Amino acid sequence: MAVDTPSEYYAENRNRWRKCRDFVEGSDRVKDGGELYVPRPSGLNDKEFRDYIQRGAFFNASQRTVDSLVGLVMAKPPVVEMGAGLAALADYIDGAGSTAEDFARDAVFDVLVTGGGCAVVDRPETPRGVTTRRQEQEMGLRPYASWYPVENVLEWRYGQINGKRELVWLKLSETWEETVDEWTVKARPQVRVFDMVEGAARCRVFRQQADGWAVYSETFLRRSNGTPFPYVPAVMFGPVKNEPEKSPILDLIEVNRSHWQNSVDLEHGLHFTGLPTAYVSGHAFGDDEVVKLGSKTLFAFDEVGAKLEFASFGSEGLAGLEKALDRKEQQMAALGARMLMPEGSQAESGEALAIRRGGENSALGKLADSVSRCMELTLETMGEWEGISDSVSFRLNTDYLPTAMTAQELTAAIAAVDRGYMSQQEFFELLKAGGQVRDDKTYEEHAEEVAGFADRPIDGDGDEG
Repeated sequence: MAVDTPSEYYAENRNRWRKCRDFVEGSDRVKDGGELYVPRPSGLNDKEFRDYIQRGAFFNASQRTVDSLVGLVMAKPPVVEMGAGLAALADYIDGAGSTAEDFARDAVFDVLVTGGGCAVVDRPETPRGVTTRRQEQEMGLRPYASWYPVENVLEWRYGQINGKRELVWLKLSETWEETVDEWTVKARPQVRVFDMVEGAARCRVFRQQADGWAVYSETFLRRSNGTPFPYVPAVMFGPVKNEPEKSPILDLIEVNRSHWQNSVDLEHGLHFTGLPTAYVSGHAFGDDEVVKLGSKTLFAFDEVGAKLEFASFGSEGLAGLEKALDRKEQQMAALGARMLMPEGSQAESGEALAIRRGGENSALGKLADSVSRCMELTLETMGEWEGISDSVSFRLNTDYLPTAMTAQELTAAIAAVDRGYMSQQEFFELLKAGGQVRDDKTYEEHAEEVAGFADRPIDGDGDEG
């Protein structure tokens, strides 16, 4: 077995991942997939099949759905609580200018599309002669997180370390750039393998040689204080827990694929039946007889009963395909593409609307919670490199159907506070949930502002001075 051999899970899912990627990517990728997504009709050669595919009009419900769902999760900034040390790392999480919020957005997108991904945390080795933290900071020596799509995660395994479930094995597919000459750089495959050796995390990089795979580098990972890293510094992401699972939009992708097949058939049929075809019966044209069609052309035949007519395609000929397209667009709307379809013609009560969207919110909320936990683990792993043990809270938005407070509800809440049935902080949280206070405002900021209002002087007429 070669080092680049993937796990059974990978082998079983790679085609699903490609299909999800292609349909979210759009028309060009889907058309390039050819027979992967549309069976070849019998009798078509390669050129005819390419023309058949190119006639199709791709309706990209998948991409629009994913973009909308990611937009819902990222509509509000994540609520983050952590120490100053971790906050500095989070503000530059990948070492290339991205913040933790940027990183989370990419993770939400990939988890929605393929059902998973992986964040690997690394840190450049400290060169000899660098002895202080200030020198390291000036040289940019700090932990950073790299995102790997699930298609690059060949295999992973969990184990127990100090009573906790941790990654103990991870194999990643990568590329490295080889400079061939002054003008040419080629991407070459390599495989990065993390494992545990006597309680210490090890990282090996394999590169392909003429006679097979060989170890290019081997490193035992050590924290900034010199102690061995106690687990594989990576976090698996998934839609429910920190492990890849079925893509949340796979069912939508399947309907989108079927819709695409119907579209290709419909456009193919329209191509051959859309223009009328003239035919003559009861008359044989002579060798020198010229046939022309047009409003100024008159046909006169000597034969009794001879006539010129136009063949027409029955009105119901393609109606079945058109109905199938409409039905599948409705199915895609029910599976998550509501923004593509108008709401029902009849008015829907607020309660019915909330119930109808409840399942959708629940599925998206679970995914947001899962990515939030994985982001916390990623930031904690970054802290592990630097010896930072601060607690981390990173919460993505899960409020996709906010309900503003009515005047009656606000009056009742104020009365509850006045009578001692509700604390000031509970009242503040209620105001925030009801959309009366901005999401990133803390109770401490609110209390300070309220105290400032109370201290303002009042003039003789009862107005503020």
